[in-house]
Amino acid sequence: MASVEFIQKRIDGKKAEIQKLEAKMARIEKAKASNYEENNPYYYSDYDFRSTTRELELAKTALADWESKLSEENNKAASRDVPAINEFLDQWERRCIEFYLDAYQKYIIAKGEMRDEYRRMGEELEELGRRAQWDKEDPNYEAYHELDKKREKMWKDFHKDWNYVIQFLDHSKPYEEYMRHIVAEEKKRKYDFLVERICAIVGTITDATNLRVGQKGDLNGYIIGTDGEATVETIGAGGYNDNIILDSGRHGQIFHYRTIIKRRK
Repeated sequence: MASVEFIQKRIDGKKAEIQKLEAKMARIEKAKASNYEENNPYYYSDYDFRSTTRELELAKTALADWESKLSEENNKAASRDVPAINEFLDQWERRCIEFYLDAYQKYIIAKGEMRDEYRRMGEELEELGRRAQWDKEDPNYEAYHELDKKREKMWKDFHKDWNYVIQFLDHSKPYEEYMRHIVAEEKKRKYDFLVERICAIVGTITDATNLRVGQKGDLNGYIIGTDGEATVETIGAGGYNDNIILDSGRHGQIFHYRTIIKRRK
């Protein structure tokens, strides 16, 4: 999602571009008045007139699009800092961090066990003999390749099962630091997503005092905006949720939620 500052820079850039194009067009029109015989130091022609007209139209269309986006972002900004939504997502963030810190400790233990087994199977392969790796006449050929496939599958399955922890193993940063950063970024995205859905129904939020966070960490109530009212209901649970980037794997369950937002009659 583009920030207000980013959009404003694009607007300023388009305005400057339009200003230059309009100045160019004024020079072209001045030359065109004399059929390009006078006041034409840049050797303009009808081609320049057509291409500059096209560039101006595109620049003005782009400016209108950026100004529309700025209006949308300002509308969202007016609906920021809803206490109940912040409290709701603060709880979600805490649960995520607790889950991933606990999962990391389990991962370290599981990784050690996997490495020991992987090493043991490697030693067993050596006992079967190197010749068994390529000589089909060797009596250990099938046993060797069956064990080798099993060993490689074990490694792949381990990474697949523990991907929800491995995704935070950025070697340039400690696990916890990087994990907390990613969770915090996801929290911001979730806030924007919730506000966008609410604003699509009620417009700019004017009253969110009837929104509450329950004992189970669920967000419920109704919200009032410039275009009407909407009920908000969240259903929280453990388990995998395809709509978030932080999955749980099969070794644990991370708290996720489904939010239902409807126009209030």
